[in-house]
Amino acid sequence: MAIKSRPGFEVNVDRTLKSTENKSVFYDVKPGTSHNLRFLPPSDPTGSLFFESAQHFNFTEEGQKRAWACLRIHGEEGADCPICKLVEAAKESGDDRFEKIIKNHAVSYRWHAQVLPLPREDKPVEQLYVVGLSKQTAQKVSNIMKMERDNRQPLITDPDKGQAVNITRNDKSGLQTRYEVQATGLRIPLDEIYAKWTDEFLNVQEAVGLRIVDADRLEKSILETVGNSNVKALLG
Repeated sequence: MAIKSRPGFEVNVDRTLKSTENKSVFYDVKPGTSHNLRFLPPSDPTGSLFFESAQHFNFTEEGQKRAWACLRIHGEEGADCPICKLVEAAKESGDDRFEKIIKNHAVSYRWHAQVLPLPREDKPVEQLYVVGLSKQTAQKVSNIMKMERDNRQPLITDPDKGQAVNITRNDKSGLQTRYEVQATGLRIPLDEIYAKWTDEFLNVQEAVGLRIVDADRLEKSILETVGNSNVKALLG
């Protein structure tokens, strides 16, 4: 007896995975990897390539993970930050019980810029990204631009003539993380890397998406995350 043909097609697993993956705007330089990046022109009207962020990580709010913007940096002028006060009190106490508070919640600074990775045969470029760098790494990128300016060369941000910058991370993590930054001499127009870059150009500050909230909300999150007993012990 003949078997009737069945509807549908053979599933394409790679295409299915691609359609359901979470696309992040943040470009991750993982341990032990090397990346050639083209820096886009700044989105800040001041002309600064980097947007500096200061955040406190590893908090919760009603059970949801949260990273909070530091109010000393991103709040209204003269605003204090209850998280900074907590971390400072933990440091001043000299008590090993509060070492975890310092490690998990001290302010973390990042210098963000918009980039496009150079395409590879196995991975075409399909979006714009924002990379977050340490101050030392961002300074190395800035030094390349200074060298280019001083030698009257096109800057790395030039859409047509800019060169890619190689950022290599060692295989360590935490305080042992190190980055090497080098000019590559590879000059590829942004249009050739990703033709839609002008249409999808990002506002870097908006893309970073800082959670800037009032002090009362931060204090509630502190209590939920750290615990009332620890807060009382440190702040009274």
